[in-house]
Amino acid sequence: MTVLWTAAPAPHPRVQWREQRWWPVLPLIATVLLLAVPVQTAGAGTSANITPADIASCALVAFALGRVLRLRRRPLTPAAALVLGIPTAGIAVATFTATDPAAALTGFIRYLQVFVLVPTAVVLLVRTPRNFRIITGSITVLALVQGATGVHQYATGTGASYMGEDIRAVGTFGPTDVMGMATVVSYGLLAALALALRTPGNAPPWLRPTAVAAAAALVVPLALSFSRGAWIATLAAALVMILLTGLRQAVRALAALTAVSVVLVGGFGIGSEMISQRLTSITEVTEAPDRSVTDRYTMWAAATSMWDDGPPPGSASRDSPSTGTRTRRSACPPAATRRARARNSTSRPCSPPTTCTSSCSASRA
Repeated sequence: MTVLWTAAPAPHPRVQWREQRWWPVLPLIATVLLLAVPVQTAGAGTSANITPADIASCALVAFALGRVLRLRRRPLTPAAALVLGIPTAGIAVATFTATDPAAALTGFIRYLQVFVLVPTAVVLLVRTPRNFRIITGSITVLALVQGATGVHQYATGTGASYMGEDIRAVGTFGPTDVMGMATVVSYGLLAALALALRTPGNAPPWLRPTAVAAAAALVVPLALSFSRGAWIATLAAALVMILLTGLRQAVRALAALTAVSVVLVGGFGIGSEMISQRLTSITEVTEAPDRSVTDRYTMWAAATSMWDDGPPPGSASRDSPSTGTRTRRSACPPAATRRARARNSTSRPCSPPTTCTSSCSASRA
């Protein structure tokens, strides 16, 4: 019996061109880059603020849907549909079981956009490694823009308040969203590091040194964000990526990363004293927590109390169980938050107590 092995026929040039073209990801590139546009929001942390990136994301979802209908192919595998359907069900249950479902509707739309619609559009449009690298480059560009803005804020004292000075780098997100720039810079640093560690074989010769330079430069705004959570998360992700490249390359990468950190922070003295204090505080979160850590403990305790008050759906997205309005826009904290603060003696009490108690009682009545 003779078995003949034949090579698979080469794809038609038109098919190759269709697979390699990058214009279908243009709406996704626009959505990413429009996050650099500074926006004056009416209220901090609300879901109703509409930004240019939100409008671009709507166009992104519509474009992805139209492309699926035009190509007439199954858009998602059953596993992918299940992964994206679970948060949809959870968000819907939390919304419809809220004390005021109409007021929670904006939170439902925002959560659906962030956790379901935009990820689905990304899965549908990013089909090739080349498209993925283009989006990775867009994220890095956004991080560089935000990082440069943050460094300028630190140098000129126009950032968010930190230890009595307006030096915290927040980028174009503003002082009401101190984690925005730190998150974007973390993503950009990891994206640049990935390109530097595993540069494609057919990539132009300038890609790897550019990616290395971008990753090194993004260390500075990440440090000046003074976000301990972003530091820890970025370092952990970077270590995993470096170790996966092999022992020899991991040693070289770790040595280069250490040298860059020492030169930028130690040699140039970029926020070295405050960064050192911030690093030291990471080891004191249980023995001597600062105000930021204490507030987190209080919020976690309040979330547990809210779950105890209204299981299983909880209190819906950004909904106060006592007033039916968003917690962050409420004139006083909900009952669960006040009970948690009462258990935590280091938290700042509601001031004045009589006004808060009377207003909350009146809202419940």
